[in-house]
Amino acid sequence: MYEFSPEEIRTIVRNYLETDSDDFVVVSSSLAAHSTSKVGFMGDHRNLVVEFRRSADSPSVESKHFFLKTLPAREDSANLPDLVVEGGLFDHEAEFFNRVAPLLKQSLCEAAGGEGDDDDFCPRCYLANGEILVLEDLRDRGYAMCESKLFELAELKAAARALARLHASGLLADLRGDRPLLELYPGAFAEILFTEGTIRFKRLDLAADLIEALAGKLGRDPSRVRSAVHRGFAVAYRYRRRSSGHCKCGGDSPSSWLTQSSSSASNVFLLELFHVFYTLTINKNSSSISLSRWSAAGRGRRRGPRRRCGPARAAVGTSARPPAGERDCAPDPSRCRRCARCRRPPARPAASCCNSNTSTSCIYSQIYATVGYTCIIIIIIIIIIIIIIIIIIIIIIIIIIIIIIIIIIIIIIIIIIIIIIRVRRGNDDDSCSALVSLSISRLL
Repeated sequence: MYEFSPEEIRTIVRNYLETDSDDFVVVSSSLAAHSTSKVGFMGDHRNLVVEFRRSADSPSVESKHFFLKTLPAREDSANLPDLVVEGGLFDHEAEFFNRVAPLLKQSLCEAAGGEGDDDDFCPRCYLANGEILVLEDLRDRGYAMCESKLFELAELKAAARALARLHASGLLADLRGDRPLLELYPGAFAEILFTEGTIRFKRLDLAADLIEALAGKLGRDPSRVRSAVHRGFAVAYRYRRRSSGHCKCGGDSPSSWLTQSSSSASNVFLLELFHVFYTLTINKNSSSISLSRWSAAGRGRRRGPRRRCGPARAAVGTSARPPAGERDCAPDPSRCRRCARCRRPPARPAASCCNSNTSTSCIYSQIYATVGYTCIIIIIIIIIIIIIIIIIIIIIIIIIIIIIIIIIIIIIIIIIIIIIIRVRRGNDDDSCSALVSLSISRLL
């Protein structure tokens, strides 16, 4: 249980009152349960109740409820708290609310001509660090969680507007500043989930196992599932690493961080922003749209022409294209495309670059191919040239040393010959010694 210090409580009240003075007086503070049962698993949720007077002379005591999010308790899960702490999810979210969110809201406010709360895409934050987040309680403004995780058309439009405010605010903030926010606050946009570690930790294989099991229960062919998952990750990974056309996006599922006004579904707030990153806007919008389409199909409200089996006009392997809204079949049901009636898988072979036992080397080879083998070849050539130059220098040094040694040997031989000649001429020992000393001194 997190314990607030008196200064932290005063900071929360000061930020709530939007004042720099300390004229207010904190009367009391307490924690209360946010709901009767645990909601979510990325953190513990509680209500922080603070009673205060706006001034020392004020007779009335105000009570304000704040939404408190803390690190999850370790007894809730064996691995999840470590993921939250080691992954730095709270640090990322605190960095976003402390540094990035004010700039994003300011950009929207200036673009809207000074209008305020209607352009908010996330709740106000009054205190954020690596352990807690103190946000406004949106229930005070008439908001509540969506009753269903499957969106109606009005909910989808509201979600699209909220996402558009987040995306547009990031683009506007980048245009207003000298440098993009990604360069100013890289810690707030660091990728912590969609990384190569996803492969190393075999999370893709776990997802493929689940899809294969589901396909088997539905009577579908699961032979191509695993290769499709790995190849799809490779494509998405390459797009996520591009810098052009990217903006700020939230990383959590849309159905888990959307709230709507109790009076209408026209306003939506984004709650979970622990994983904000630069990516293409289509990544987040497509997931919201897919939820809405599943919602319409599940409730029998799907519109448009139905797909049906028809004449043998679009057999597999032909270039003929069926009319819009139809998906025709070949005479042979075993070669039929998937359609609403027969539900048969295509008979063409499941050819792919990876087999069902795909290892991580396949996905890595595709990622490395995007970097280009040219850079690798250039680096290898440079290393070889450096090694050759070093070898040549060493050979030259050895040759010089050998030449010096030969010269010294020749000089010594000449001196010895001179001494022998002098001795034979009958010089005394003193003269020979003097001659040797003189020769050595000259040599040195």
